[in-house]
Amino acid sequence: MAPPDVEEKARALDERGLLEALGLTKYETNAYLSLLQLGVSDARELSRASGVPTSKIYETMVRLEALGLVEVQASRPRKFMAREVGEALDELKNAKRREFEGLLKSLPSLEQRLKVRARTSPKESTFWSVTTSWHDFANKHLAKAAEASEEVLIYVDLSGCFGDLLQAMKSGTEPKSFNEADIRILEAIRNIRKHLRNEKVSFRILVGAMPADKEAARAWISTIGGPRMSTKFRVAEPGRQQFLVLDREGVILLLMNPARVGTPLGSTFAQDAGLAREIVGAFNEMWDRSEPVVARAPVASG
Repeated sequence: MAPPDVEEKARALDERGLLEALGLTKYETNAYLSLLQLGVSDARELSRASGVPTSKIYETMVRLEALGLVEVQASRPRKFMAREVGEALDELKNAKRREFEGLLKSLPSLEQRLKVRARTSPKESTFWSVTTSWHDFANKHLAKAAEASEEVLIYVDLSGCFGDLLQAMKSGTEPKSFNEADIRILEAIRNIRKHLRNEKVSFRILVGAMPADKEAARAWISTIGGPRMSTKFRVAEPGRQQFLVLDREGVILLLMNPARVGTPLGSTFAQDAGLAREIVGAFNEMWDRSEPVVARAPVASG
């Protein structure tokens, strides 16, 4: 079913606008509507009635025949008749569906080609953007982490605004208090988690935790990463600004609301290789003085 806004826009269009929205050109739309009124017509009469130039009328009618909207009588001169409207629209609908399905099948290939093209952009080019909501943070910024191809470095604070989300990710549940934006963030984090299991992407994650929360942080890490992934995590000092560094080129910084402690305000994304290198240096220093996570041996049964 079409979304309400799409249906409303469709109702607001007249028949001319709807035909053009379905892919007909203005010439094709004019010729088809005029032919419906004329019933049967030759090219000269149809050109005069529709305003389509005589130099374009045959080309236009060939296209309308291909779309299944008209029938052509191979006489001298040729004559045209509009097909029964219901049948004609079924033909047009089926043609557009086939066209759309073909486009959908081509999207994965297009995505890969566009990503290759994007990776050829100058490494030192700089771009900054800001979001001011959880919703935009998930859709515009956090989603970029799942596009990294080489390395992802992350610092999150278990006792900060991500705490509930990380705990929900651990348990596989979504608290009733979560709003739509929280759920989008959770989905984005899960997508990153799947992405980081790709061995082609190197990643390290620092989890900031207060002394009283360190055991909970280790438990969360063991649940999220599992024993095999434990070397990718460390428990770090809390209170730092939360961030992600992507391929040593992009940086995502979480912005906190100074009026509400622990509440996110939005985020900043910077495609800035210089800034990324600086934060990577700080991350490595934090990593060196952070506590490794020892993989827990499975408990023997019986």
